[in-house]
Amino acid sequence: MATATGWSLRYILWQVPYPLLLLMAQDAPRYISPEEQQRRNMMKMIKNQKKVPEATDPVAFFQTHISKY
Repeated sequence: MATATGWSLRYILWQVPYPLLLLMAQDAPRYISPEEQQRRNMMKMIKNQKKVPEATDPVAFFQTHISKY
């Protein structure tokens, strides 16, 4: 973090509030390997396939829900 901000280690340890350091760590860019990216894309595709299509027509909406009971 010192190299990214240009702050000295002493300044970071004694002058910068800890919550600010946590926020800065959350905002730091991360490297995602190609394997991890592929796994995330597969999980996203599976999640999208499991979604139940929503009825855009109100009559169709109630008809689909009536048949469940």
